[in-house]
Amino acid sequence: MQSEGTSEKAPIAPMQMSQSAIERDYAPSSGTRRIRTILFVLLAIHMALAWLYFLEQIVGLIQYYNVPKDIRDYNAAISYISNVVFGAILILYLAVYIFVVFKYARIPILIAVHVTFDNIHEAQASIRNGR
Repeated sequence: MQSEGTSEKAPIAPMQMSQSAIERDYAPSSGTRRIRTILFVLLAIHMALAWLYFLEQIVGLIQYYNVPKDIRDYNAAISYISNVVFGAILILYLAVYIFVVFKYARIPILIAVHVTFDNIHEAQASIRNGR
């Protein structure tokens, strides 16, 4: 009796992703932790400056409304109101952004989104100021 060699290979079962594989693949390295720490510091500085800008515009708006009505410049009111609104939007965006950076470790995409938002904010400011 001659035995026939089988040319078929045993079926390969698909690998199941275990928790350890996920943690191993996405565990932040020391370089990533350092970059995230630097990013948090920069975001904290940006948030502090956004709050200062917001408060400055609110004080300007309050001072505008303390001026008698007959000498008010209504174009300045629109500028103050829009700056207060954009300041509030910026603070909300930064709060969400800080939460997302804290929650997720995939920072290159987040940095790209942040840079894009800064470019949009600068463009809006230059349009408002007529530059």
